[in-house]
Amino acid sequence: MHRLFRFFYLHLFLLLLPLVSGAQGRQPRATTDNDQFATWLHRGEKELSNGNIDSAEFWYNKAHTLALKLNDRRKIAEYISDYVRLLNNQSKYQQALGLAKELLTIGRALKDTTIIANAYGSIGNQYIYLGSFKEAAKHTVTALNLARHHGLLKMQQVYSNNLASIFIELRDKQKSSFYSRISYDIAIRRKDSAGIASSLVNIANSETISRRFDKAIYYYQKLIQLGFQLKDLSYVLDGYINMANVSSETKDYARARQYYLKAFGLLKRYPSNDYELYVYWGLAESSHFLGDNVAAEKYLKKSIALGRRSGSSNQLKMMYLLASEIFEKQHKSETALAYRKKHDVLKDSISSAETQAAVNKLEIEYQTVEKEKRLAQQQLTIARNRIVIQEKNRLITLYLVAIFFLVSMLSCIYLSFSQKRKTQQQRLKLMEKEKEVQTLEAMIAGEEKERARLAKELHDGVGGSLSAAKMHLSLLGSEYNTLSASDTYNQTLSIIDTVGGEIRSIAHNLAPTFLQEKGLITTLESFCRKVSNTALKVEFYALGAQTVQNLNFELFIYRIVQECINNIIKHAHATSAIVQISINDGVLALTIEDDGIGFDLTKLEEKGLGLGNLKSRVEIMGGFFEISSRPLNGTAIYLEFDCSAYLKGKLRNNKPEPKLQEKHLIYG
Repeated sequence: MHRLFRFFYLHLFLLLLPLVSGAQGRQPRATTDNDQFATWLHRGEKELSNGNIDSAEFWYNKAHTLALKLNDRRKIAEYISDYVRLLNNQSKYQQALGLAKELLTIGRALKDTTIIANAYGSIGNQYIYLGSFKEAAKHTVTALNLARHHGLLKMQQVYSNNLASIFIELRDKQKSSFYSRISYDIAIRRKDSAGIASSLVNIANSETISRRFDKAIYYYQKLIQLGFQLKDLSYVLDGYINMANVSSETKDYARARQYYLKAFGLLKRYPSNDYELYVYWGLAESSHFLGDNVAAEKYLKKSIALGRRSGSSNQLKMMYLLASEIFEKQHKSETALAYRKKHDVLKDSISSAETQAAVNKLEIEYQTVEKEKRLAQQQLTIARNRIVIQEKNRLITLYLVAIFFLVSMLSCIYLSFSQKRKTQQQRLKLMEKEKEVQTLEAMIAGEEKERARLAKELHDGVGGSLSAAKMHLSLLGSEYNTLSASDTYNQTLSIIDTVGGEIRSIAHNLAPTFLQEKGLITTLESFCRKVSNTALKVEFYALGAQTVQNLNFELFIYRIVQECINNIIKHAHATSAIVQISINDGVLALTIEDDGIGFDLTKLEEKGLGLGNLKSRVEIMGGFFEISSRPLNGTAIYLEFDCSAYLKGKLRNNKPEPKLQEKHLIYG
């Protein structure tokens, strides 16, 4: 026996509908009449969701009384939308239909599209419960049309699902699947968990009528899981009852009975006339096929009583047919015949081809209207676009001219600004460079001042003491002739002379007065000659005829050479080195090479040679610094300066260079 428990579950989905007053956002707080109304409606909604029908009706009636007192039609519409759900829960479909039609009247009076669409959807829903699918399809399609026309996405979700339910009852596999999938996709987009659950009911039902039972069971199990997550037992009941129906379809009546008993256990926590009716009906059918006709008769009587109370001819028709079969099995022919006659009286066009054709016609008309509307909108849009293009063509020349002048003006302003900004940046860079040079010069001057002080201390202090010691030793040699013949005495004088020479050499390096007296070239040549020895031969070459005339710059170059040669002595393990300087056309070029062990340039900072610091100082002074080296292949350092400002007759400043005075050691 084919019996589908589907269409009555649609009222549960209306629990999720965003009703005309936005009831979902109500909060239980009352300070004004509006707040009081919202509070009572919210409490009724909460009691209904918990299955407390009497309490829900109490709070809904209080809200209705206040709405009538305020004579507020929108509040009355809101009350009706909520109260219809309560009536559906009680299977009072005729009364709910009357209120839904009243809601339509209010919506038309207020010219509120949302209320009107909601009313049509609710009317269609009541006709589904009452088994009048032609009227149900008519009103549901109208509601869906309004929802799409006005972009009411959630209503599209609800009415697409309701339309899917109608096609499920008409056993139209393709259209039931099509509309249930539309509803499901919208619910996914809106992240509406309750809407997803409601759509899953019809997706699973469409799989059932297509006899894809494995897929149907999968979706019902998914529905049950989601129902527990949402703490909404209506979805759990839907899942169990429909899985019982699938088991009945596959003749597994023992499993069907197990599912119905699970649903029956949940009714204690979620009382509902609808669910109670279908659970008793299912228990009656499964008991009948399992051979327990006594239990089947008991359950069926309860089911028929609930069905008569609800007024659903479609439900009663199917229950009467089951009753005739049960009593026939019990050989109660007279009772079975009576129920068969009741079934035949109620048997109308519910499942006939005529009804399905009428519903299909409505659905096709709806689709045709939609296509014609879209076509008309496209044509209207094309006409409007043509007018807009013509207007734009008239103004385009003026716009282009205006844009041209505007762009030209902006370009001039931008170029002027860019040039000023560039000049300003160059000035800032020049000032920063000059500041760096001044800082370096001040640092070098400070270093040279400190060197001069140390040289003076060595020269006058230590050097003077050594000279006095040598003089006293010489006097002792005169007084004691025997000392002159002593090797120790003569060796002591020799050590004093050697130390004195070294001190004088250190003093000269710290404050090279020779540089001031003889110039850069001669001083460098003298320095290279002094440091050259058998272990390290240092050669010096000078090219060019121009002469630098700035002591600070000369001292800077001298210190560079001095530091580089010291690095070669300490680190290079070289046997020969070359220092080459040339001054031509205002450019000073300096090259320092050695044949030492070299090093890896990527590890320059790790070597601790001070070359990084040297490079920075050279660049601050406006010079070019380059170093090349490889392990075991020696090192070459190349420096280049524009010294045109320091050449003879072109002093950089008018201040006379200070002359460093050096006192010659007595022993020198």
